Amino acid sequence: RLIERERVTVCHGVPTMFQLLMRDASFGSRNLSTVRTGIVAGSPVSPDLVRQIRRWNDVQIAYGLTETGPTVTLTRPADSPEQRERTVGRPIAGVEVRVVDLKSDELHGMGLAGELAVKGPNVMAGYHRMPLETKRSFTDDGYFLTGDLAALDDEGYVTIVGRRQEMIIRGGQKIFPRGLEDLLRTHPAVDDACVVGIPHDLLGELVCACVVPVEGAIVTGEELKEFCREQVADDKTPDLVRFFDAFPMTGSGKVKRKELAQVVELELSAT
Repeated sequence: RLIERERVTVCHGVPTMFQLLMRDASFGSRNLSTVRTGIVAGSPVSPDLVRQIRRWNDVQIAYGLTETGPTVTLTRPADSPEQRERTVGRPIAGVEVRVVDLKSDELHGMGLAGELAVKGPNVMAGYHRMPLETKRSFTDDGYFLTGDLAALDDEGYVTIVGRRQEMIIRGGQKIFPRGLEDLLRTHPAVDDACVVGIPHDLLGELVCACVVPVEGAIVTGEELKEFCREQVADDKTPDLVRFFDAFPMTGSGKVKRKELAQVVELELSAT
């Protein structure tokens, strides 16, 4: 209603905001033709959601953090559909990025996932009155370690694969939740998905897919496991699937992953 009344031309927001906007019952009947562009940022954006938004609004995808002022990378209108759907674009002017190996802290090769490091005039000088945290967060040559796992291609496009602290290690195998989440969201009965690690005595962690089904859809955990097996290796498929009416969210529209994992842990301990 506000977009139509105020004739809004630019619409920025986190992915959840765009999802809720497009789900509104009046969305299709409103005149939103004044909106020319916008930016989606703040949390991972699935390729499917990017396609949905771009049918209405020619948005760009941005990536950044509070510590980086906030923007690090941005897609551009001239980028290909593939680049705009599956990457967060290239660094903005004056910003340098590189991908660092998680174990050795050495530079990673093109296309390999590691921790994204950022350097530029937009990066903070440090955390206020937290010298040890500041020291841990920067490399010796001044790059800020974001805590995000990413891959860099030979054209400079950055693909975010997850948060370092969200990475699941099952039986020594590293699993990045985002790829599995994006896959699950392509299932017609899945509205949203969040993949978390659950402690396990033997394997270290189990992979649990938390799913919000599409309203009225009927789907089982086994169906979703089989759906994943058809498209990814067995060692990357979920061990568990749990269904939720909605995910707990932060005020900025991000899923509270730790809270989800705790709910599943409590459920398992009670059985």
